[in-house]
Amino acid sequence: MKLEELYEKVQLTYQHKGIAHCRYNALAKVMMFLKGLGVNDASDLNSVEKAKLKLGYEAAKGNKINGAENQAINDLYNHLNM
Repeated sequence: MKLEELYEKVQLTYQHKGIAHCRYNALAKVMMFLKGLGVNDASDLNSVEKAKLKLGYEAAKGNKINGAENQAINDLYNHLNM
């Protein structure tokens, strides 16, 4: 599955659950980070531990990951196995 397809699946889940707009923004930021790393295929996420991805995201961001970004990363990983 392409990364864009995974992104769309997570967004659809957010729409069905009525998730706050800040989570959409966080998901978009995480997606930009992943694309910057050259991740094009969602299965590439399986080769990276979620905790390591979060640490890398924090390092790139320059400060601590917020709750919406943390959950957006969790949601991406959760949808990988669906």
